[in-house]
Order: sequence, then structure tokens, then C-alpha cells
Amino acid sequence: MSDPTPAELPASVLALPDRQRRFVIEYLANGGNAVAAATEAGYKGAYSTRAEQGHRLLKSAKITRALSDLTTQQLAPKIGSARWVLKRLEEEASDANAFAPNKTRALDLLGKYLGLQRDPTQTALLEAQIEEKRVILAERRLALEEKKIALEKARLELAQLRRVAEGGGVPTVVQLAWVDEPKVEEVDP
Repeated sequence: MSDPTPAELPASVLALPDRQRRFVIEYLANGGNAVAAATEAGYKGAYSTRAEQGHRLLKSAKITRALSDLTTQQLAPKIGSARWVLKRLEEEASDANAFAPNKTRALDLLGKYLGLQRDPTQTALLEAQIEEKRVILAERRLALEEKKIALEKARLELAQLRRVAEGGGVPTVVQLAWVDEPKVEEVDP
């Protein structure tokens, strides 16, 4: 659960300025702490200043009407319970003494809430794309190795031809251990 969407909020809450609307929601979420609600809503100053601001807001007819409407529409429990659940999950996930599976489950649920986990369909699609890239990379590596072998063969043949041209040696056919194709090598008579 999360805070109610604007469509779920009563008109009396939507009519409030942003900070006052935030104060009302925070006040219900924290169980009725006006100072904490004023702080979360963005009111600044010393503790006493925020306490006075919270008290002043609670005396406002618009604020009391908005609180009453939220309570009547039963949105107050939704606001408070969602925050409570998130707080408990965070505590469980960060508790060093927590049972490992419980900790993992808490982290999993927090990840889902924060949108950090992918849809299984998306994950499968991404894995398929990664595998396709791996195949292409392997094919390119193989082609590169084949080109290296062909280049080495050509270099050896060129060296052989230069030696034959310079010294008049007689070329013969031999096999290289790492290459299956014949190589020309000069033999002195």
C-alpha cells in the first residue's frame, strides 16, 4: 500500500496548499504527531516553532475538515499502515541478527515496492539478447583466430619463398603440429 492517489483524496484535501496537504497526510501517517507532520511537510525552524505551527494548523477549519474527510473515507488506515509495513521491512532487512531468509524476503519486497525488480518476461528477453551477443562475439573470435592462422601461414610462405629466391634451396612439404595444412620448408641438399 502507499499514500492515496490524488483521485482517491477528498476535495477538501485537494483544495489545501501543498504543504498543508502534506501535513494532513503526514499527521495521519505518523499517528497524530503534529511536530513530526510539520517537519515532514517542510515547515522549518526550531522544535518549538514547528510545534506551534503544527498546533496552529490543527486549529484551522480547513485542516480539521480535511482530516475528518480522510478519516470518514477510511483513507487514514491506508496511509498509516503502508508506512508501518515499509518501516518494518526496512528494519527487518537491516537487522544484523535477523534470520537470513526473512532478511532476504524483506529486501525482495522492498525491491518490488521501489521498482528495482524486473518483470520475468523482461528478464527472459534481456537474457536472450545477452546470449545472442555472446554467440556473435564467439563467432567473431573464431573468425579472428582463422584470420590469424591464415596470416601466419602467409607469413611463413613468404619467408620460405624469400629464402628459396635468395639461396636457391629446394622446397619440401611438411606439416605443422598446430595447423592441418601443409607448409613449405627449405631443405639443404
